[in-house]
Amino acid sequence: MTKEQSNLDDPDMQGATAALIRAARSARKLAAQTGTAIVVVRDGKLIHEYPKLSEFEEVKELNERDRVESAAESSKKQRNQKMNYKDIITIEPGKRSGKPCIRGMRITVADVLECLAAGMSYEDVLSDFPDLTIEDIRACIAFAADCERRLFGKTPK
Repeated sequence: MTKEQSNLDDPDMQGATAALIRAARSARKLAAQTGTAIVVVRDGKLIHEYPKLSEFEEVKELNERDRVESAAESSKKQRNQKMNYKDIITIEPGKRSGKPCIRGMRITVADVLECLAAGMSYEDVLSDFPDLTIEDIRACIAFAADCERRLFGKTPK
């Protein structure tokens, strides 16, 4: 048995080898994600070049799958979180006859909800009301849901 073979049988050496293999895989994945190459040269000769073109495509597919899965997880978290509209929706007696407005502006919650009910997309509403944000629209929807919940929250037995 050679000295190199006896070193490979050592448990500490096996752990170090496994760590190096994991690090190399991580480096190759990062290189594929960023579109860079890792070149291994020994004695002036090219030994390996990572990643190969096929690995770029594999990583691209994995990244796309991860992005879709994280988007699904994010939307699930958003559904479970309640929108805090109280900082966005304001009610002032002298403004728009005391109707709920958005951030003290003269745009009412009803204005936004009517646009959405008419089939307008968020982008359409934002183009009609350039001072609004996506969060403002979500606050309007959350406010309406909360009003409905308070009106009809108790079901008869």
